[in-house]
Amino acid sequence: MPLPATPLFPRHEVVTLELVTAPAHHQARLDDLERRLGPPGSGLWRLSASRARHPLFVPATIRVAGEERDDAQVRFAGHSSLCGPWSAGRLKLPLQIELATPIDGFHSLHAVPGYRDPSLLREKLALEVFAEAGVPALRAALCRLLLDHGEGPRYLGLYTLLESPTGRFLADQFGAPGGNLYEATGRGAEWRTTEPSGYVRRAGPGEGDLWELRAAMRALHAPPRSREAWRGLLETKLDIDAFLRWLAANYLLHNTDTYGHKAHNFWFYADPSRGGRLSFIPSDLGNAFTQRGPKLRPFFDRRGPRWPLIGRLLADPVYNAAYRGHLLNVLDGALHPEPLRARIEALAAVVEPYVDGPEGESPPYSLLQAPEDFRLEVHALGEWVVRRNLRAREAIARLP
Repeated sequence: MPLPATPLFPRHEVVTLELVTAPAHHQARLDDLERRLGPPGSGLWRLSASRARHPLFVPATIRVAGEERDDAQVRFAGHSSLCGPWSAGRLKLPLQIELATPIDGFHSLHAVPGYRDPSLLREKLALEVFAEAGVPALRAALCRLLLDHGEGPRYLGLYTLLESPTGRFLADQFGAPGGNLYEATGRGAEWRTTEPSGYVRRAGPGEGDLWELRAAMRALHAPPRSREAWRGLLETKLDIDAFLRWLAANYLLHNTDTYGHKAHNFWFYADPSRGGRLSFIPSDLGNAFTQRGPKLRPFFDRRGPRWPLIGRLLADPVYNAAYRGHLLNVLDGALHPEPLRARIEALAAVVEPYVDGPEGESPPYSLLQAPEDFRLEVHALGEWVVRRNLRAREAIARLP
């Protein structure tokens, strides 16, 4: 279920976030980025992830939701969404904000610019679909971002503001903070072996050195004495039903930038109230609601061996049947065309003044090629939802 709205993360409104930083600090972080990525507009964006990793933090003051903090730090963040716009000479770039004194209980915030998403709605909508489907999902708000570096506030464009999974999310979602939180960081995070080499602990005590991941991987790969015994052990290590709910919703959203396709953009939380049982947490959803990437099959039959957390679960008749049920539940609920199209249109009406017009985006603080691209993409997004629901039902009906 969706987490409760907060002043920082309202469901239906656009928040305004203003950052204030000294001119020297602002220039320092631009210089740091140029040393890493080359001059803006150079066109050299096919860079290794290490070149963009951990840009310079600089001090800042933040004003948002009626609160002000002068103990914040801000830096650029991301990889493709950072390198792509920078190489094209665009300065609407993803940001990470850290707060020594929290606002509304949040110490860490992320602002993403809608890279490759002219609708500027996909990240928030996908998180809402996951939440309604019963998947642990971060809070998000559409956000006007302003920056003052000595010349008065300048509008940096419409962003999606996200909470961090390392913060109050764990208490609000699971009721049990204090466990280990692991981020998938690339190769090795596929669950092909019983060693969690592709994960980094981002929060928690760290006792046992990724032991929860290792135990779950061993349970997944264990030769089953019986199907029932195999399932029983695995379910003590991993929240299987929640993972299958995510898999169903993710397939229907056609999100190919995550597990099953890429070894990144997901987390696992080891819930201490359940003996360290792992829960899957999705992130970075700007590629959802799109046909980019490979054509997806409902049961991942060509990808299952490469992604055993999918392949082995769907090879089990009990889990296979549960997954089919979740597909239909999402189609009838979170991805039902009529309410979802209405939600898209309502959000678009709220944000359009901050995309086009006197208060709208303008170069270089926009990733749109033209203002009308926003309206065209919003229309296309609504049409996509209708087509996807229909074609997914047809694909499922053809299954043996």
